[in-house]
Amino acid sequence: MPNYEALAWAAGFFDGEGSVHVTYAWTRKDGTQGCTIQTALSQSGESAPNVLRRFQDALGGLGKIYGPYPPAKNQRLVRYQWEANGFAKTQAAMAMLWSWLSEPKKQKATEVFAKYHASRRV
Repeated sequence: MPNYEALAWAAGFFDGEGSVHVTYAWTRKDGTQGCTIQTALSQSGESAPNVLRRFQDALGGLGKIYGPYPPAKNQRLVRYQWEANGFAKTQAAMAMLWSWLSEPKKQKATEVFAKYHASRRV
């Protein structure tokens, strides 16, 4: 049974810090670009792995946590990232968070899924 309180927290966290986007990763033989869809959430600092694990746990263990990465230019803290890669995992993450996401985040996700599907038909 889903923990709706945890999912609501995760959606609020994702709403402010997360992204869903299409990544063009390769060129097909016909010259068109192949793509994938990804959901990601980055955090910096000592507590980042724990916060991202809490997020991942709220989504039933979906996705993977990467890092630590060295601090970005003009930054002092190491960075970690949670990712759900591919259509099925991205769709699952968005479905679990959907009820609590803001309208702008829902609109962005809808646009990204449309862009992804349009590129798959090329």
